[in-house]
Amino acid sequence: MRKSGSKVVLYALAVLWIFTLTYTIYQSKGIFVAFSIIFLSLIAGYIGFLIGKDIYQNELAKLLGKHTEAQPSLTDIVETFKNNLQNTDALTDLAVKLEETLSRETAARTGAAYLLATQPIYEISMEVISPRGNKEVITTVWGDAEKPQNESRLVLKEEDDEGNTLILSISVDRRYEDNIRQIGQRVLELVIKRWNNLIKIYTDPLTGARNRGYLDIVLKKINGTRESVAIFMIDLDHFKEVNDTLGHEKGDEVLKEVVRRMKHALRSDDEIIRYGGDEFVIIIRNIGLRNTYKVAERLKNTIARPPIVESIPVTASIGVAYKLPGSPLNAEKAIKTADEAVYEAKKKRNTFYVFEEG
Repeated sequence: MRKSGSKVVLYALAVLWIFTLTYTIYQSKGIFVAFSIIFLSLIAGYIGFLIGKDIYQNELAKLLGKHTEAQPSLTDIVETFKNNLQNTDALTDLAVKLEETLSRETAARTGAAYLLATQPIYEISMEVISPRGNKEVITTVWGDAEKPQNESRLVLKEEDDEGNTLILSISVDRRYEDNIRQIGQRVLELVIKRWNNLIKIYTDPLTGARNRGYLDIVLKKINGTRESVAIFMIDLDHFKEVNDTLGHEKGDEVLKEVVRRMKHALRSDDEIIRYGGDEFVIIIRNIGLRNTYKVAERLKNTIARPPIVESIPVTASIGVAYKLPGSPLNAEKAIKTADEAVYEAKKKRNTFYVFEEG
């Protein structure tokens, strides 16, 4: 995908090869046969170029983000920015486009697409650092600009309301460094603003966990992944008794304390989602089976640790669907499996079951 001076060498070798082939055929078969074969070779080469270009575009689409009806590929977004910028301040168009995004990852990629479409950028990469220092690479993409002779690497950072830091690392020609730095920083600020809005949209106001709507986002993201995944379904024991005996205000305190304890027992990157009422879903990626059992035990013990409320022992029944690395995840099936596992745990209460899948 990279463009560089090596193309000149390739062109020279191609011309030399064509000349050599023409001369060789001319010596043995005559000029008419020689030029006929070369003509057909050029046609075949052009067809091959078109096929290769299509493959390249498909690969770029995979790199930037898959095409779906709800989320168009970012190659399309790049072209939209190139062809349809209407405002004097083109960043206004980016702000409008960001309002259409439903995940932080897509918002970050949309910002990168804008920069690729409007600035002479050779390469741009994005990564996120969590408050605990865990790093996730979002993507690395090459732009239309040639590899600069006088290359400069810009590193731009912005933090969201939850302490996650988005880092844009941009490779440019040093001549354009100051201008791209200013525009890139403004783009980053718009992306983080959207991140913060998404945090509000997908956060349960009572507990601070993610809400049910966010679960769909996560499941779409991990569906088909071949990495190991553990999906925990947690149902609190005796919660109805707390509400009936002590009132809903005390029940709300229980829910907030349970989420606080679960966050303390998990990594900052692990997703805690309030599924409904006193039910929660936790999604942990890249986790071994042995650690899955350890996490389930730790969650069970930390929730059961007294006192959440006086006189009523609040514990948890935990069901886990665990997928080994290798096979693709069927996210919808995994949620059902976790639900079946928690149903079994609920029969005994204050316990957990792990159901293993492929």
